[in-house]
Amino acid sequence: MTSEPSGFGIYEEKNSTSYSPGESIILYIEPVGFEYNNITDEDGTPLFSIDFGASFLITSSNGTILGGQENVPIGNIISHNQNKEVFIPFTVTQSVPFPTGDYVIIYKITDENSGKTFELNKNISIK
Repeated sequence: MTSEPSGFGIYEEKNSTSYSPGESIILYIEPVGFEYNNITDEDGTPLFSIDFGASFLITSSNGTILGGQENVPIGNIISHNQNKEVFIPFTVTQSVPFPTGDYVIIYKITDENSGKTFELNKNISIK
């Protein structure tokens, strides 16, 4: 992706896995099969909560762990409906530009309501 998505299915696709030093690395995720938590608001109205947690690791192409972050805040969604169309924008910021080379970013997303997790591995290059 070339910029943050503005809604479900609304994003500019990046047609390359190459990034410049310092460029943000944006991943757009559409999770499926997640569960809902039944909650009520202060007036007793029944609502549904969708809640995801995330972490990521950055490794060299040979698997050496170079960095990452646990408990990345994604936020939860509170809705009157059991929404099916949900997206997670996940941005890795190069606060210190990565050196030129090939990397793997391992994203781990957890459905906090079910405890289930899934991983996405993305090969990238910094050029």
